[in-house]
Amino acid sequence: MTKIKRKTPQERKDEIKQAAIKVFIQKGFRNTTMEDIIFSTTLSKGGFYHYYKSTMQIFFEIMEDSVKSRLESTKKEHTDEISIDGIVDFFVEKIINSLPQANLYVMFLAECLYNEEFKKELIKMEKDFYFLEDPFVKEYVKKIPETKMSSFLAFFNRFISGLMFSYRAFPNDKSFEKHKDDLALSIKVILEKYLIE
Repeated sequence: MTKIKRKTPQERKDEIKQAAIKVFIQKGFRNTTMEDIIFSTTLSKGGFYHYYKSTMQIFFEIMEDSVKSRLESTKKEHTDEISIDGIVDFFVEKIINSLPQANLYVMFLAECLYNEEFKKELIKMEKDFYFLEDPFVKEYVKKIPETKMSSFLAFFNRFISGLMFSYRAFPNDKSFEKHKDDLALSIKVILEKYLIE
């Protein structure tokens, strides 16, 4: 007789988050219920609620995982000297990539219009990304005067976020791809203003 291996708590949480990502992308955050996500997993309702109490809690954890993953990937990709062009390329790719996490992030931004908890979480995520271990920041933020750093990072993140939102709001419009060089140039101009001594 073969023993069925029980999933670890982390494996169960991962299953829930993967199911939630699919449902959020399909239905949108506002239209997703806990029952929609439960139905997409192998967990019982009681087992599911043992891990998460709300769709917002799941969504926030998915966003936090995304920030951590982005930090890890930038550390691995950019172990050498980081150039301004490397940073520009990173942000252009962030704007026009088609990964599901990018769509979730834009969905998250849209919720900030209606929900203060989302705004608070966005500010927390910005701080986590920019002030933890991001190699881009370590290399270049030190050039920004302390009095301007927080303001610049908030502005720049919202500038990039706005572009990501616009790109996804018009999925069949290829103007971003057609003007990729202009997009890169506009990002570079902003970065050079603050990051080049």
